[in-house]
Amino acid sequence: MLNKISALIILVGVIGPRSHAQPRSVCEVLAALPALHGKQIAVSGIWRKGDAGQALWASFPCEKPAIRDHWEFVDAIDVGPARGTLSASSYYRELRQITESHPEMDILVTMRGQLVAPEHFGVSNLSGVEQPLAFGACLAAAQLRFLDVVDFKAVRHESGTLDEIQRRLHFRPRRVD
Repeated sequence: MLNKISALIILVGVIGPRSHAQPRSVCEVLAALPALHGKQIAVSGIWRKGDAGQALWASFPCEKPAIRDHWEFVDAIDVGPARGTLSASSYYRELRQITESHPEMDILVTMRGQLVAPEHFGVSNLSGVEQPLAFGACLAAAQLRFLDVVDFKAVRHESGTLDEIQRRLHFRPRRVD
């Protein structure tokens, strides 16, 4: 009996308590990166998954850009499963089903996991173009290593949002001083 209790305590310690706190928006997380680095958080945003990676995008442009280490970043958080792709297969399946049944809509989700947001980034200089060694294909300032995904919702694009999303998809971090 004691071994079962010990195993349960260890399991709860590894998984950690589920946070039922109100999820933050992508913009709220980007505005608080120094305080949230390494923390377990819940964040809501538009989940976009493609061949080159996946990210949680702000539903609307953030009022202030995310600036880290003298770089301005896109309004997105790179995301990836904390326990490998296989552990996230049911979430990917649900995302694909909702996307296929609502092709003209965004998919709003809440992800819970650990946020990684380093204070400094290395810099690459390919073909004379400086870029921070940031996260994912969108070169985000932070990465969420998600444990679960909840509250899948198909939501309509707001007017002007498609243009803004296209701008953000082609955005590259730029140096600011």
